[in-house]
Amino acid sequence: MEELGSKLDTLLREVQAIKTDTEELKKMKVLMEKLELLPQRIDNIEEEQLAISEELAECREELSKLKASQKIRDQYDRKDNLLISGITPPEEDEGDGEENLREIILNLAATLEVPLTDQDIKIAHRMPTKFDKTLIIAKLNNREKKVQLIRASKRKQLKYGDMKWEPEEQPIYCDDHLTKDSIKLLVKAKELKKDGQLKYVWVHDCSILFKVVEKGPITVLTSEHQLRGFKPVKKKEKAESSQQEAGAQSSNDSEQTQTETGNRGQRNRRSPNRNYHTGKGSGNYRSRTPSNRKNYNLRNAQHNGRNFMQD
Repeated sequence: MEELGSKLDTLLREVQAIKTDTEELKKMKVLMEKLELLPQRIDNIEEEQLAISEELAECREELSKLKASQKIRDQYDRKDNLLISGITPPEEDEGDGEENLREIILNLAATLEVPLTDQDIKIAHRMPTKFDKTLIIAKLNNREKKVQLIRASKRKQLKYGDMKWEPEEQPIYCDDHLTKDSIKLLVKAKELKKDGQLKYVWVHDCSILFKVVEKGPITVLTSEHQLRGFKPVKKKEKAESSQQEAGAQSSNDSEQTQTETGNRGQRNRRSPNRNYHTGKGSGNYRSRTPSNRKNYNLRNAQHNGRNFMQD
């Protein structure tokens, strides 16, 4: 009986081991089936990810188009606006601190000899910014009058003295009312013009125009992509170029001085009795002082340096 019981226990343990192995085999079979399906699931996920990426790209493209359209619309809404800068607002302690902007604009137009009536002005108000406290925005009913005022102000180079105001030399400017995005484009284009990569850059009726060469076509600048082919010259490169030019000029001046000295020596040998130190005879050979430079143009300096980062 004891031997039979021992065999029975052994048999039970073997059966239990077989059960355990069978369960593990089942688990392994399930895992193998899952592993067989894994490549297909990976392919499905990749397809879904590709579809999402394509949809995201379409959304980004549509958003870019909407932004570009909104920029054009914002700039178009400002086409009738005249931006006037340089007219200092009255101090709070001066009278009631109020000013008649319509009267100021009408006087300005009369000074520029541009016919303008009160009915041509839809609205006018101050729009001071962090960079310029003198800005005035006037929305006109006649866009052609705006263009005439801008052209006349640039031609006349309007100043306070023309308006019978003081200080007489303070400049007054009339410009198109550009958006922040348009101003950024204009600044980049002017930097390229300063580096010599663009021939002309100007604004007409809220449109930024440029020419690459003298007789080249006129291009309307609407996006930074149009300027990607041009690279602004770095400050270091500018400094090196200036040093090279200065060195070349110094070398030319030195050669010219040596040539003049040699010529004077020959004249001295021919005419030993002349006194060249007194400036008589053939003339004073001492180095001449450079001619006085022209006075600094205040209007251009302020006009080029001011910032129109208005809202």
